[in-house]
Amino acid sequence: MEKPQKCFIDYNLLMLLLMLVLPVTLVGQDQVVSSQVVDETGAGIAYVAIGIPAKQFGTNTFEDGSFTFPFKKGYLKDSLLISAIGYERKKLSYQEFIEQQPSKIVLKTNPIALPAITIRSSRLEEVRLGVKRKGSRNNFSLGSPLKGVTVAMLFDQIDKPIRIKEISVSVGKSNMDSLQLRCRIFAKHPDTGLPGEDLLQQTLIQTATQKRAILRFSLQEEFWLDQDFYVGFEWVMTKQQFAQLENARERYPINFLSDIYATYPDLQPNINENKRVHFRDSTNKVVKEVVLSREQTEVLRARAAAAPQLQFKILMKGQRTYYGLPLTQSWNRIPHEALISLLVQQEP
Repeated sequence: MEKPQKCFIDYNLLMLLLMLVLPVTLVGQDQVVSSQVVDETGAGIAYVAIGIPAKQFGTNTFEDGSFTFPFKKGYLKDSLLISAIGYERKKLSYQEFIEQQPSKIVLKTNPIALPAITIRSSRLEEVRLGVKRKGSRNNFSLGSPLKGVTVAMLFDQIDKPIRIKEISVSVGKSNMDSLQLRCRIFAKHPDTGLPGEDLLQQTLIQTATQKRAILRFSLQEEFWLDQDFYVGFEWVMTKQQFAQLENARERYPINFLSDIYATYPDLQPNINENKRVHFRDSTNKVVKEVVLSREQTEVLRARAAAAPQLQFKILMKGQRTYYGLPLTQSWNRIPHEALISLLVQQEP
């Protein structure tokens, strides 16, 4: 009787075979996984926020619910959070998402229940809230919408119930033929005072076809509030605009900005219209300034011209406007005030 032969494994060969059978999307750092977020009927959900909160890294779905997510080896121990207005949040292991590559991710509906508000008078008057005074204007660039960046302004001192009928916002300028803007209403977080949970279940999206425009969002349902809240706006990107953005990234790399930002890691950087990097402290005061070289400025301007971009009109005075990522609850204050107004009804 022959003795069984021992089996010797060449681990280098084994790893090579594993790499050959794994999908090609997992081989390189720059590869992506494609999927689609759908509701319980199988319909795609547009503009869902998908990200890794621990890394402040993410993307949004396109108009058909599809999305691509990059493979990052250093994120394998993190969780992937998926969030959409009117749906339950879903948390996935990023490693399982990469390994399984699901073709569809299903979200369950989650209606938002607002507390009941008692109105004592049947006679209501219409008033406008928001920016009422004039001031010098500036443009604030929202940048790429792929991380779900939002501009939000606080509406406080709500001393009586109000019914929001219409929301208006002034868009500064755009280099796109059309842009889609989504409006959201956030509760004021009781601990941080920052934008918190979504209060509005209705999806409000308007399209502008002009370079400068005032967009108006009408609420179809009765929506009453008796607490301080934030009104926020997000630029949602189409597949065509995404392809345009990716092309601009490849043609005009701006890796030099990462090196500049790293020089003052405790400060918040931003680039002004004169292409200078301003570093601000926690009070938004400019404490450091870096002047970009002529070559760096030319690269930034070329990329800005080639990639989709959007700017809001901002007043030069005020301290109630923020920008940030609602998914990760990472917000920064803008030392200005957005041009936003609300048409509301309230008791006289």
